[in-house]
Parts: sequence; structure tokens; C-alpha cells
Amino acid sequence: MTPNEMPAQSGQNSEALQKVVMAGMKLMYDAKIFPMFADALEKDPSPMNIAKQAAGLMKILMDKSQGSIPKNVMIPAAVALLFEMAGFMVQAGMPKPSDEDMQVALKALVQMMVQVFGGQQPGVPPAQPTGAQPPQAVQPGMIGG
Repeated sequence: MTPNEMPAQSGQNSEALQKVVMAGMKLMYDAKIFPMFADALEKDPSPMNIAKQAAGLMKILMDKSQGSIPKNVMIPAAVALLFEMAGFMVQAGMPKPSDEDMQVALKALVQMMVQVFGGQQPGVPPAQPTGAQPPQAVQPGMIGG
């Protein structure tokens, strides 16, 4: 999902969302991080791992920004990065996540984001449990976890 394909939001939120997604993509494809990220997805292309990688990327962004990312753009940015990761997987010749896989990954990602960053974003329904509970602490492979 490119910044131009993201859902319309108010001007300031839209600009913040675009900045976060672009920073996330820049970080995701960084020469130092990309090999770890790609390896983690290749070893485990499961919906839970895709969600874990997206949540981990958001954690790195929040740390780098010293917590300055507006809470109301955290989940939409994470979702956009989740779809960017799925696109990368297809381009890299990895198994293409099915629509069902992406739904599971999306629900898990929202749960992880709420657990890690607290609070619920207005307009985003709470994720429904899918049987497998996400880890209590996000420890994505791309950051050495």
C-alpha cells in the first residue's frame, strides 16, 4: 500500500501517517535491517510472524521518534506496513499470504499494537481472539529478538 492509497484522514493526521509509513518503509528496506527482516519472513511466513514483524517495525519507529508518533496514526501506519510486507513477500518469491492469512495477521497486529502501545484507536474495532494468542512482548526477528 502506498501513501497515496491510504485511507483519507484529516490533513494533519494524513501527513503524519504518510511520514510514519515512509519512515517505516525506509527502515524496512535499510541495508542493515532488510536481511534480518527478509530472513525472518522467509523462515516463518505465517500470519502471526507477519504481524509480529510489522509490530516490531512500529516499535523501532516509536523508539527512534522518542514516542512522538501520534497514537491515532499508529494502527493505520502499522496496517499499511503490514500490507507492504505482504507485497514484499510476493515480489521475493515467498509464499503469497492468502486473504484469510492477511485477516488473521491484521487482527493479530491490532492486538499487538494495543498491548504494546496501550489504548484503543477510535474507529478500530477490538481484534477478536483467533485461538492463538500473540506473544506478550513483541520480539521480532528483524531486531534480533
